[in-house]
Amino acid sequence: MAVVEVRRRVKANKGMVWSIVSDLASEAGLSPAAQRAEVLGGSELGLRRRLYGRDGRSWTEECVGWEAGRLYSVAISGDFPVASSQLRYTCSLVEDAGTILIRVYFDFVPRLGFLGRLFEKLGGRSELQAYATELLNNWVRVIHAREWVYRVTARTILEEKGGHVHAVTPGTLVRDVVAMLKEHRIGSALVLDAAGNIAGVLSERDVVRGLAESGSAVLDSPAAELMTTNVIVADPDDNMMSVMGCMSERRIRHLPVVDNGHVLGLISIGDVIKARISELEGQSETLLDYIEARRWHELYKEVGPAAYAEN
Repeated sequence: MAVVEVRRRVKANKGMVWSIVSDLASEAGLSPAAQRAEVLGGSELGLRRRLYGRDGRSWTEECVGWEAGRLYSVAISGDFPVASSQLRYTCSLVEDAGTILIRVYFDFVPRLGFLGRLFEKLGGRSELQAYATELLNNWVRVIHAREWVYRVTARTILEEKGGHVHAVTPGTLVRDVVAMLKEHRIGSALVLDAAGNIAGVLSERDVVRGLAESGSAVLDSPAAELMTTNVIVADPDDNMMSVMGCMSERRIRHLPVVDNGHVLGLISIGDVIKARISELEGQSETLLDYIEARRWHELYKEVGPAAYAEN
């Protein structure tokens, strides 16, 4: 039996990593060789699914080993892209010094005896290596995307954005609030009472609803008459998973961030999107810097240090 192995180390929550690599019922971990997956039955140990390749192939995978949070094994049968008479892969996680080592290794027996072993030496092993690498790379991409929502908090967003809050009093006229929203190009304003506590939020949506119900006369009403009083707030340590989940579930676009009754700031869905884009751009710049450094390193090796010597 031959073995092919790939490894990647990631810095992320182990539980989150396990939830991604072990979710055989989803399509998050599909290799690019597979177009879609269909669960045939079972869960965890005993789960069976059928995968459909982009080239028309299809094969079946069955979970034959399971140690929650640590490893699982999958037996493969059918028209798998790499020919073999027996094939199984195992995914395991090892936590070490704040990082998670993801290890994927395939055990396989080539078909056709001697000819199969010859094929395995000439190309079959490299094909399986490429498949395993693609599978692991897909997992890592999903892990990096989800890791961000666990790592970044409401406090993180405010540190980048600043804690200034556009606020009005309950007695401020709606027309003055509308003018402020236009001037600062924002979608809502906090309504604070005399003690600085949140009395409500007045958003563009509230104003539109008021205009639809009462006409333009509503513009001369105090903010207290239109504001939303049941204000949902975020804790500064709430991560983006919690913040985005709240915005989606409650169908709101703005969340005041409150710590022990003190308003630290206001974050919007736009702030969340901006922070995520900034993170992705930073990752791209880091990758480009790495590629450029490698390019100069290779050039240096080609021309040699003598090329830089003074004449």
